[in-house]
Amino acid sequence: MLNKKENQQWLGKRKITVVANWKMNLNYDEEVKLASEIKESLLSLSTVEIVLCPSFLSIPKIKEIFSKTAVKIGAQDVFYENCGAFTGGISVKMLEPFCDYVIIGHSERRRYFKETDEEVNKKVKAALQSKIMPIICVGEDLEAWRRGDIDTVIDQVRKAVKGIDQDQITKILIAYEPVWAIGSGNPATAEYANKICLQIRQLLESFYSRDLAMKIRILYGGSVNIENASEFIAQSEIDGLLVGGLSLKAKEFILLVKNINKIK
Repeated sequence: MLNKKENQQWLGKRKITVVANWKMNLNYDEEVKLASEIKESLLSLSTVEIVLCPSFLSIPKIKEIFSKTAVKIGAQDVFYENCGAFTGGISVKMLEPFCDYVIIGHSERRRYFKETDEEVNKKVKAALQSKIMPIICVGEDLEAWRRGDIDTVIDQVRKAVKGIDQDQITKILIAYEPVWAIGSGNPATAEYANKICLQIRQLLESFYSRDLAMKIRILYGGSVNIENASEFIAQSEIDGLLVGGLSLKAKEFILLVKNINKIK
């Protein structure tokens, strides 16, 4: 997609984003403590965008902690209706005062909550009607990976961006998270992840344009650790990371971000 010179120029100017997905692991006090520890160590880093995604209950407090910093806050999910009789739902309208990003279509939502591609698309469109940027998660399962079949990934991207016009498409992020790598301790190789991210970008180019496709940030997630983070970021098509378990440990998460910061 890029020649060597173009690739070097792109690596030098792209925006790197590291998203911490805390999932359903910590209670309110634990999340506040973790946020405070991260704040003390990462305020001096300016080249890496950090996005913290705590539980819904903690979002307002975490937003307050980082109110005078460059750290962004994200939600782990959102419902696609703005209001109504949807018990337990959290709308974009509720999140907008606190959040800059929202994770949509994570494999755990698809697996445990039976979330469909159609619902993902509705959630993306709902987020785009606000100032919140959607982080769309896509990824193949173990069987598909063993077959060398990435049609699932491409199909998920295609359906997630259906009906999104060129004025909105650069407001989304895509996170490639192979299901077989999440929490397994067996991440994809950096080269393999880059290959899939390239195919995602080429699909977006076919829908929109090369210029717009290059402006869309594509992240990698799945057993990211301190040792391999830099390898992923060094790849031409990977613009950041979606980090799960490691982001629950302040010292390790801080070291990961600092290592990436050195690359930039």
